[in-house]
Amino acid sequence: MHDFQVININSTTEKFYVNLLRRSCDCRKWLLIGLPCCRAISCMKNQDMNINEFVPDIFKKDQYAACYGQNLWERTKYNDLQAPPIRKQPGRPKKKRNKESGELLKDDGMMRRARWGIKCSRCKKSGHNKSTCKLPPPPPPTEGESTQTVNTQAAQASQTNTSQANQGAPATTNVQISQTNTSQGPQAT
Repeated sequence: MHDFQVININSTTEKFYVNLLRRSCDCRKWLLIGLPCCRAISCMKNQDMNINEFVPDIFKKDQYAACYGQNLWERTKYNDLQAPPIRKQPGRPKKKRNKESGELLKDDGMMRRARWGIKCSRCKKSGHNKSTCKLPPPPPPTEGESTQTVNTQAAQASQTNTSQANQGAPATTNVQISQTNTSQGPQAT
């Protein structure tokens, strides 16, 4: 009635012998700690026994209160410590937790960008981005080049406007673009 053989069902089927009368188990956890192990608790539940009867008194609340009770605490002239006030953060509260880098986002097909890696837009290699690229940055355009490209863009826009006007299509968007781009050159109307 007090001797049990408990078999763990996992990758290896281990057998443990539990004796509730001697308060022992082959795992020796009950002997070392003083609290019953999981196998001993399962034997107690199998026999409809009260688990609290097998727990020593030093682990119970009454003994803890007697040892660390408030009657032994020294009173000070200072106020008791209070928790800091809860401050509501601005903005809408988050509803989703932050996911790990290997976790899926919406479905099984959608992964985080960190999983795919990043790609540099300057040298087209993976593993870094444009700000950490080892290649020197492209030289800034000089004043003559920027005027030339703006004039070229204005000429192209006026050519497309005339071809669209001949076809009967409205050409309002290209005219507005060419007017804003040509600050130094002639304005197209």
